[in-house]
Amino acid sequence: MRRRKSIYLSSNVANQYPTETLKNIIFDVVDIVDSFILDFGEEENIDSSSITKYEEKLGSFQRVTSSKVEAICLNKIKDDEKKKEFILKYGLALENLNEMEKKVFVATFIDGLTNNVIIKTLGLNSELLTTIRKSAIIRFSLKMGLNKFIHLYQ
Repeated sequence: MRRRKSIYLSSNVANQYPTETLKNIIFDVVDIVDSFILDFGEEENIDSSSITKYEEKLGSFQRVTSSKVEAICLNKIKDDEKKKEFILKYGLALENLNEMEKKVFVATFIDGLTNNVIIKTLGLNSELLTTIRKSAIIRFSLKMGLNKFIHLYQ
């Protein structure tokens, strides 16, 4: 039985996916998640890099039920629920990554760090950074279902 050489996706697998296109989609997804968080007014409690707080805080979103705003809230409930589901899906996709993939993902897509800074901060070489980043991009994208949107970005 063959053993895996690495915990990251092999280059044979990674090269089957359009990682540059998926990278662009992920940047848009992070922007969307940040805007949803701002829309809920939860930016002090959660942000797009606070991976472990998503499930805790999503459960704490509360609907306003006073009679004056009840009609407005009822119209927004479906939209709000979908936004919450999207944020939760995002958080779960991040949780699906291994520890180093999460660090590289956050450094790349959320913190916007350059390759040199990431390499120095995480103690990687450029080849390993590329391998980890591709692995993170593909795993995150597949978990989020972003591969369905590739045709919109080409």
